[in-house]
Amino acid sequence: MGLGNIFTPAKLLEGIGKGLDKMVDGQGDKAKRFSELLKLYEPFKLAQRYLAFMFAGVYLLSHLAAITVLYWDKELAELIWNHTNDNLLYIILTIVAFYFSGGVINGALKRLSKK
Repeated sequence: MGLGNIFTPAKLLEGIGKGLDKMVDGQGDKAKRFSELLKLYEPFKLAQRYLAFMFAGVYLLSHLAAITVLYWDKELAELIWNHTNDNLLYIILTIVAFYFSGGVINGALKRLSKK
């Protein structure tokens, strides 16, 4: 088995053709890869949504507790309200910003790249 059998012109041209096909992406290939990417992101998006709702739930339940306690003790209700805002407000705002900003940033980048 010599080098002439390995590097025949037909096999060489076939390999070059396959390489060029892989280098040039068609719209169908891009759409297929994007749909595969979306399928891979599904578990991440579910976990992200779950964490966002958990933190938002804790924040809202703390405020609900403060409103409920307001009926019995105004000072304690203010303490709960202020404690919740001091410790959780920026965390919640950051989570909401990251949760919704992904789509906004992608849309803006697509719009700017078309110009």
